[in-house]
Amino acid sequence: MSQIVLGKVAFVDKGVYATASTYNTFDFVVTDDSCYLCVKDGNKNHPLTDTAWWKCIARGTQATEAAKTALAEANKAIEATRNAISAAGLANAKALEAGKQADLAGRASDEALAAAVEAEAMISEGNAQIASMKAAEQSLMSQALLAPTRMELKYVNNAFFVIEQETQAAKKFWRGNPAEARDRIRSVYEREIAQLEAKSGIRIDKQMRAVRVVELTDYAPLMPAGK
Repeated sequence: MSQIVLGKVAFVDKGVYATASTYNTFDFVVTDDSCYLCVKDGNKNHPLTDTAWWKCIARGTQATEAAKTALAEANKAIEATRNAISAAGLANAKALEAGKQADLAGRASDEALAAAVEAEAMISEGNAQIASMKAAEQSLMSQALLAPTRMELKYVNNAFFVIEQETQAAKKFWRGNPAEARDRIRSVYEREIAQLEAKSGIRIDKQMRAVRVVELTDYAPLMPAGK
């Protein structure tokens, strides 16, 4: 019985990129925030930026920097909120002191009354600042949550790992029927890519790029699709 060698028909997870390792076509590696696909056999010691040897299928560099910036801004907002809370506490202390002096005097003088009014104004202003800072903090934290995470990249890696395993099994089981093997492999690929999008909101386009899907609504916070 004649056999037709299909060659490599699915991606192979090679883990974290290492310059000393040799990679072949359809091997893919990961960095801290991105995923790269090897496009030639015998790929060794070529930097991931060399597009003659590598293709980036999931880039998270810009999103990671945006998340760091958003988180830093959120921390600033939190610090400002703490300062506002401290100011409100000081204002409350002043208001209590003003009330105590009024009780000791029996009758509030015009000066004591003015101090109490000023303290109340400081309390109102402090409470307004707290509300404003909390709203800003929630907005900035929502933006940080939109950035692609390392967990989402792990979803991509796991999907292609399953595709690789089932591809090898299909090639063995249907080695006498190449057409059936190709159909089985295609079915596995389509199933895993659909599950990947359903779980993480990440879609793999025709150029093998990972695209993050986000739904925008008029009256709701920004949330990833499917969450």
